[in-house]
Amino acid sequence: MAANCSSTFKPVTHVIFDMDGLLLDTERLYTLVFEEVCGRYNKKFTWELKATIMGMQSLNAAKIVCEKLQLPLTPEELIKECLLVQERLFVSTSLMPGIERIVTHLSKQKVPIAVATSSSKQMFDLKTTKHKTLFCLFHHIVCGDDPDVKKSKPAPDSFLVCAKRFEPLPPLEKSVNQQRILGSYLTNLPNSDQKRLGQHTASLAPVAKCKRNGVKEATPPFYSTSCRKAVPCV
Repeated sequence: MAANCSSTFKPVTHVIFDMDGLLLDTERLYTLVFEEVCGRYNKKFTWELKATIMGMQSLNAAKIVCEKLQLPLTPEELIKECLLVQERLFVSTSLMPGIERIVTHLSKQKVPIAVATSSSKQMFDLKTTKHKTLFCLFHHIVCGDDPDVKKSKPAPDSFLVCAKRFEPLPPLEKSVNQQRILGSYLTNLPNSDQKRLGQHTASLAPVAKCKRNGVKEATPPFYSTSCRKAVPCV
């Protein structure tokens, strides 16, 4: 792949991870949960509907699902039914492919890492039941019901709160762009459903259309198992 990058990255000093669909293979399970519960009322939970609620806190997501599908449930009743299915499925949640290697790599290289998730503390504990050792590598975890998180995703509150809890703090930059308030880069890694809708490649903001081989190393080099070529860990 030819290098094609109009800018280069500044050194990465800290990394904040989302959890669902990035660290843990839970997005697939969320789909199964909603399909099962909505199916009880002869309603179909589609990817298009799921895309509108991804990352939201439970109550906000439930309100949208109830309204769009005209379910004979209140949002609170929908949450209660979903929770029963989640308790059955989420206890066996798997890690996403490759995530253990990259988290361990960052930890060994002394790059501070943390998690910002919309999941409540209760759901976080359930989802990570099998992965306590890995999650102990993170400096801190910010959950969706954290009192300092005033607005749920897609608002940036959880990430901003998470960034401010590093010790020492990340270097700050002044900017009107929320993505750059902390001098940060936002990386999106599309899953199979997003690819089906036309989003095929990882994207990185604010640097646009930047191909991996043309990017300066932002963290200590990370070696792929398929080839011994160092690639930037971003």
